[in-house]
Amino acid sequence: MLDTKYTDRMKKLLGADFEKYIATFDDDRETALHLNAAKLSDIKDSLLPFDNEKIPYCRDGFYFKADKPGNHPLHHAGMFYIQEPSAMAPVSCLEDRLPEGIKILDACASPGGKSSQAANFAPEKNIVVSNEIVPSRCKTLVGNIERLGLKNSMVLNSDTEYLAKLFPGEFALVICDAPCSGEGMLRKSEQAREEWSEENVALCAERQREILDNLAVCVDEGGYLLYSTCTFSTQENEENVSYFLEKHPDFSLCEPGEKFDDVTTPGIAEYCNGFDPKNVRRFYPHVARGEGQFFALFKREGKLVPSTEFSFKDASRPLNKDERKAVDEFLSKSLEATPKCVRAFRENILVLPDRMAVPERHVFSCGVKLGEYKSGRIVPHHQFFSAYGKNFKVRVDLASDSPEMAKYLRGESFECDVTDGWAAILCDGIPLGGAKIVGGFLKNHYPKGLRLL
Repeated sequence: MLDTKYTDRMKKLLGADFEKYIATFDDDRETALHLNAAKLSDIKDSLLPFDNEKIPYCRDGFYFKADKPGNHPLHHAGMFYIQEPSAMAPVSCLEDRLPEGIKILDACASPGGKSSQAANFAPEKNIVVSNEIVPSRCKTLVGNIERLGLKNSMVLNSDTEYLAKLFPGEFALVICDAPCSGEGMLRKSEQAREEWSEENVALCAERQREILDNLAVCVDEGGYLLYSTCTFSTQENEENVSYFLEKHPDFSLCEPGEKFDDVTTPGIAEYCNGFDPKNVRRFYPHVARGEGQFFALFKREGKLVPSTEFSFKDASRPLNKDERKAVDEFLSKSLEATPKCVRAFRENILVLPDRMAVPERHVFSCGVKLGEYKSGRIVPHHQFFSAYGKNFKVRVDLASDSPEMAKYLRGESFECDVTDGWAAILCDGIPLGGAKIVGGFLKNHYPKGLRLL
């Protein structure tokens, strides 16, 4: 049941289209995904295991229909990320705007859809820092980053005030998918309908302004700040854009691109103080296939100079003598090409991108976990297989529809006639996980929490 205060406001915003909007509450939800360039060197929609249709505004996005797509082996292998289609639009407006070799901050990142989209711009050259203030949501974010095999990634668990102090002028792109009142989700969530209130809308709008002010500090000269919400409230959308432009005169609004013209509507003109309503975009379920979304792209004055170098002191450390010996032995036996930078942070041995400095505080994960040092040897971590599986000397490539793949995802071991040692398990050529081969037998190392029951 929708709150009458909400419906009254939507009638005012939508006018004659209000009944079309309300009618969508009886429609089925759209399902969509975007392909993952970190696992697919050549993006090919022909590899998708489901019937699909290209999303017109997202280079790597597709509508699809499938039963339990999250259980498919290729989803486990990180070939794609399942994401609500309109939620792909904000990051899609940056396609072809950015140079390679840059740092990107996704400030309110969990579960990771926009981080993974941003990583697709140049997964081997860009660095993506994903931040999430809620620890439990951080775990979900890290799980998705591991599944997708993102190498140049860091996950922080912090508020934006700390980000502003740590990263002044650091990023070519800052993504702010702001916590909001979630009106765009009312169509699919009974809980969201029950929790809606005018007081919560006002609270969200105030919090979003604080977040935007903090994140503006993090944007490099010539860089971009992407603001998005999944709500229809003008307080959280157009009015916050007006607020930001007035308070930060070194930022201006960018044109989003013609590809959004047919699937979105402009901002609500009477609330667009000081800017063209066409330069902010609204997604509605009665206009496009998806839920609700709003976005605005700001650009800071100046010339952007690509960089992946961080300005703060690195808290990671070199490996000690015993760790180095074990790591060198493991890498020489297992991999065809050795990663350049292997360091330690706290108890973790990590493969880090060149020039990635690790902060001292609020770090949830960084780089790729190589493994655990135990009794003079390395026990590799699942993330290392996911990110570097194609570099392993021993690779077991299983068809996604094979009995062996079903066994692997259930955590079972089985006979496998390949060379003894650590092996990467691939699904239709895409790195999935790891195993230890001993005497023609595959000992399964797929994490218990990921297995299919």
